[in-house]
Amino acid sequence: MPTAHNNLGIALVSQGKLDRAISHYRLALQINPNSANVHNNFGTALRLQGKLDEAVAHFTEALRINPDLIDAMNALAWYFATHKENNFYNPKEAIRLAERVCELTNYDSPILLDTLAVAYASDGRFPEAIAVSKKAVNFAVSAGQEKLTEEIRNRIKLYKNNQPYIEPSRN
Repeated sequence: MPTAHNNLGIALVSQGKLDRAISHYRLALQINPNSANVHNNFGTALRLQGKLDEAVAHFTEALRINPDLIDAMNALAWYFATHKENNFYNPKEAIRLAERVCELTNYDSPILLDTLAVAYASDGRFPEAIAVSKKAVNFAVSAGQEKLTEEIRNRIKLYKNNQPYIEPSRN
């Protein structure tokens, strides 16, 4: 039964019905509070609503349950690196998580490499951020991911000016 609620939540998120999706994730967690995947999906829905503190709590719980859950690890690394105004800004932890997720995926995902680059830049490690970003661009170009390629190239411009990428505030 928790799987059905989780799957329905995923479908509702894809339709933009976030409040309904969150209701189903809550039901799934009532049945099985130890589902890393439900916590991860719940975190994603909350993130899309701009509720980052709550999203981070669910991503953190997902990793407590499954320390190698790639999506939750990547989401936390991104937030720890890019949300300077929030209390969870933590470049060192962002790097630790991003390096781990890249290790788990053999450094071959442009999205995950981008997160690693963002984490390096948040810690002032701009040469490393640029080098990793260039690898990410190569993978993104090969995969035909034009939008991601453009986003990474724009971040490289920041890094070349010794500036980290900071996520625009939603508030």
